[in-house]
Amino acid sequence: MSRLALTLALVALFLSTAAHAAPARSGQILVEFSSTADWESTVSTLSQLYAQEANLPDLRSRLQRMDVGSTFRAVALPDPGPQMRAKIMQAAKSNVRNVEPEIKWKLYATQNGAVPGLDRIDARQGLDGRFTFPDSAGEGADVYVIDSGCDVNHPELQGRATLVRDLTGEGQQDLNGHGTHVSATAAGARFGIARKANVLCIKVFDRTGSSSQIAVLQAMQLVSQTVQQRRRPSVLNMSLGGPKAPGDETTTQRAIQALTGQGIAVVVAAGNEAQDACNVSPAFVPEAITVGATDPRTDTIASFSNFGSCTDIFGPGVNIESARANSQASAVLSGTSMASPHVAGVMAVLMGQGMSREQATQQLLSSATPGIVRGDLRGSPNRFLFIGGADAGNGNGNGNGLAPPAPVQPEEPPAAGDGGEVIGAPGEGEGELVGEPIEGTGDELVSEPIEGTGEELEAEFGDEFSGIPDEGEELPPQFIGLVAGGEQEGEEKGQVGTAVEV
Repeated sequence: MSRLALTLALVALFLSTAAHAAPARSGQILVEFSSTADWESTVSTLSQLYAQEANLPDLRSRLQRMDVGSTFRAVALPDPGPQMRAKIMQAAKSNVRNVEPEIKWKLYATQNGAVPGLDRIDARQGLDGRFTFPDSAGEGADVYVIDSGCDVNHPELQGRATLVRDLTGEGQQDLNGHGTHVSATAAGARFGIARKANVLCIKVFDRTGSSSQIAVLQAMQLVSQTVQQRRRPSVLNMSLGGPKAPGDETTTQRAIQALTGQGIAVVVAAGNEAQDACNVSPAFVPEAITVGATDPRTDTIASFSNFGSCTDIFGPGVNIESARANSQASAVLSGTSMASPHVAGVMAVLMGQGMSREQATQQLLSSATPGIVRGDLRGSPNRFLFIGGADAGNGNGNGNGLAPPAPVQPEEPPAAGDGGEVIGAPGEGEGELVGEPIEGTGDELVSEPIEGTGEELEAEFGDEFSGIPDEGEELPPQFIGLVAGGEQEGEEKGQVGTAVEV
């Protein structure tokens, strides 16, 4: 397979005019087999076609096979051009699902000055100079990193990191440094979140940032196989990507679907082109968790970050300090490449606690801090990563189990007509809904009824709520928080929360 020179995504180089340029091609095609295809007969058909039409009689020695999970099978073949692609579909149409040209992919980082990102994700607002990490810290979970490899001997990763395979032919060292930085952000001993998780690296980028879509698909195959062998909760981080063009996306999407079908959480960078993430692969894939970047000092969307409806959540991505490869020192990088492993680390913590991929994803998104990302989000959901609910302790391993976000408890809830309006009331004995909407908002939220009342509550964004649900019950979805040390009245527990946008 030819190697394709790809460089780090320098922010200043990716202007909107370049972002929509035609994807760079590699000279190979990806042929995806249908689920019912017979392997031998399909390869024989392709071999005959290449011998007759492309003067390539030794196709079997050139093809590269990729199997991801139980639903994705494909081969990489030389690309003789669009006419040959059409002939492949015609000759093997019952056995071939898709034929698409391979595209170049790149890493998403650039060098910069220093501010750590962990401090920002354990609080609802601002920086306090410390990171309260979760007690479980990803113990029992595996974090896979498809990247430039990782320095398994770095103090941040030593004893927990393994290089599964080098697919570059360059050797086992991370000579680029991107993969080591990403791995330690997700699971490093000091810079990471899932500090007790295992890290399994697959090297697809060489020292220059050179790789290919085929190499990444082969790495996905290795992830699938290794997860089947190890049988642990697993998260895959891919801080990489390339442009998506019509017809190019289906192979990558189905490979990711095969991984998520195995229960693997896939977290990807949104991209650094300051464009719609739906134009980027694999950021567009719905089954992946796509992460945009913010500056943790200001909570502003990074100038380079991609955006839009394909972005699921934001994380710190400007001036992120983490491990430097082949050194005991640290390095500072910026990019959505840095935001993505923050999310991967949180997913490893949640799945290490026993949550499924679906449950962990729901917890990740529902506990995210809403409405704090500043700047022009251009259709992006305003959600910022928060780990305070994931069995947070004080950094010394004394967390107190899963907890919802901290509530805002008023000294005395306002009465109707006193700065607010009663716009809903639960059943008798369940309290009442009162509050003062945030100025300038008129959005109404409708909650699920509290169990046993059969009534719905309505609240405007920002309204405060106090009530007495049955012990053990949580507040409706639009309200957050259990009062720490709440009042006990028989079998009832007082609760209070604030309406949040969902």
